[in-house]
Amino acid sequence: MDLSEYTNQCDGSTVNTSFSYTFPSDLTVLRIPLHEPLRFEPSADWFESAGQSLAEALVMGASQELDIENDELEGGYRTRSSDILPESSDAKGVIEIFLFDTTPGGAGFSAKVWEEFDNVTDRAHSILTGDCCDSACHKCLRRYDNRHLHGSLDRFLGAALLEYARHGTT
Repeated sequence: MDLSEYTNQCDGSTVNTSFSYTFPSDLTVLRIPLHEPLRFEPSADWFESAGQSLAEALVMGASQELDIENDELEGGYRTRSSDILPESSDAKGVIEIFLFDTTPGGAGFSAKVWEEFDNVTDRAHSILTGDCCDSACHKCLRRYDNRHLHGSLDRFLGAALLEYARHGTT
């Protein structure tokens, strides 16, 4: 094999990709229909920050309430059109916050989140409304496992979304 035809420098383009693995797990979903005066803007930075911040607070609140390691659960959010709601709903759209067990096959933690939902949301509320920082820090939302999200986490937006989900207040 003649190596002289190969250069040491790569001249290709960069491609961002991710690898995933499908595994069955337990899941809990909090579905929040968004009504006026809230805006349904899934691509807006503030909207993404609110959804992800609330998901992280619920993961941390659930971990504390269930007395488990915070890597036993993961969370995220997704948006859905209002088509999934009854016709009588005047919601502009839906944001779903989901928590799932990281153990393949599920360990039952996300199911316990549902059983302890009021306590978990109380803990999440405490995390989001504590007096620690201007947006997010390691005392509230930041942890090693979510380091790729640190720049977008905002406890105030997460708290506002939680307040809306719990009481309908904006």
